[in-house]
Amino acid sequence: MKHLISSCAIGLSLAFTLAGCDRAKTPEAAPAQASAPAATGSVAALQKNDTQVGTGKEATAGVTAVVNYTGWL
Repeated sequence: MKHLISSCAIGLSLAFTLAGCDRAKTPEAAPAQASAPAATGSVAALQKNDTQVGTGKEATAGVTAVVNYTGWL
């Protein structure tokens, strides 16, 4: 009985291993993309929007600040 259970376990393990293997596929060539435009402007041109005014100290130059940022495209 133990031999049958261990044989089944080995057989199932081998079957799952072989099923998970996939033949090596050649990667499809990606279409050529135009080069990204060069960034223009300065950091000062960025906008900031205070949606909720906080109660902590104001951020100043040289001090580390922790922010929760959500970017949108």
